[in-house]
Amino acid sequence: MSTTHPTTSMKGKSRHEGITPQNILKVDNIPEGTFPVIDPYSKKLFVPLESMMDTRAMHREGVPSLCRIFLEGRCRQGTNCFQAHADTSVIQRLRSEALSQPSCCMAHGAPSSLGDIPEDLLIALKDDDESVVQEISVSEICVTNGFMLLFGAQRQEAELMNTPVVCVPVSALCRLHSGYNGSPCCRFEAECNFVHVCREVVARIAAGKVTEMASTPTFANPPDIMPLEVTVSVSSGRRQMGSSPMIRLSNSTGASPLGPPSGAIYSTLAATAPTGKEPSSPMMSRSVNSTASGTVWRHNPYASSQVSSVIET
Repeated sequence: MSTTHPTTSMKGKSRHEGITPQNILKVDNIPEGTFPVIDPYSKKLFVPLESMMDTRAMHREGVPSLCRIFLEGRCRQGTNCFQAHADTSVIQRLRSEALSQPSCCMAHGAPSSLGDIPEDLLIALKDDDESVVQEISVSEICVTNGFMLLFGAQRQEAELMNTPVVCVPVSALCRLHSGYNGSPCCRFEAECNFVHVCREVVARIAAGKVTEMASTPTFANPPDIMPLEVTVSVSSGRRQMGSSPMIRLSNSTGASPLGPPSGAIYSTLAATAPTGKEPSSPMMSRSVNSTASGTVWRHNPYASSQVSSVIET
C-alpha cells in the first residue's frame, strides 16, 4: 500500500480534476509506514498502514478525511467510500494523543515556525470598523497559511516602520482554533487559511464586546402619533357652476382638527366658496332656472319664434 496516493482510475481523476493545489493538504514529512488522515474531532493523524482499510481515499491526492459514518459503524459504501476507513480503536488512541499536545500558540508551547517573520513583529487585531481591539506579539499566534498571506500582502509597508505591524481583521480568525461550538482545535493546523491566535486573546476580545454592548445606552422609541386624516371629496355627477370641491379635515383619534386652515390655503378656500348669488351669463341672462341637475339657461334670440335654445351646465 503506497503513501504517494496514486490516482488509479479515470473516475477518481475526473472527480478531482478541478481541485486547485491550495485545497489539497500536503503529504510531506509523512512518518514511515503511516498514512495521513484528517480526524474531524481532532487534527491530522498518521495512522499505521496495517490499521487502514482500502477505500477510494487511499488512491487520490491530498490527505483524506476520516469517514464519520464509518466511525459510528454505519457506512455502507465499503471500498467505494471516498473517505478514509481505519481501525476505530487505533483512531481513538491517536486522537487522545493529539489532543494532549499544545495547540494554542507559541507562547503556550504549540510548535510553530516563524520562517522569515521578524520576531519583533506586532499584530494589530482590527474590528469591522477598522478600530484596533488588541495588539499582540508574534509569539501569541501559530503561523498558518492564512497569516502568511496577510503578512506577504503587508510586508513591504511593515518593513518601513520602526516597529513592523501587520493588521489582521477579527473576521480572519479561525473559529475552530478559537473553540467555536466546542471545537478542541483546528484540524488543518498550519495549513489553515485563517489565522490562529492565542485563545486567551480571543476570550479577551469576546469579553470586551460584551462589556461594550452592556455599556451602550438604549433609547426608547418615540410614541406612535396617530396620523391626521385629510379627506377631499368631490360630489359625483355634474358640479354646480361657481362651486368648489368639499374639503373635510378629520382626526382618526376622534379629536377635533387642529384649527382652521391658514395662509394661502385659507385664502383659496375663501375665494372659491359659494356666495349665495345665482350665477349669471353676460350673453344669456334673460332667464335662469336652478334644477337638481344644475343651472339651466334659457334664451330665445328670435322674438317671433317660440323655439328656445337651452344650454345646461
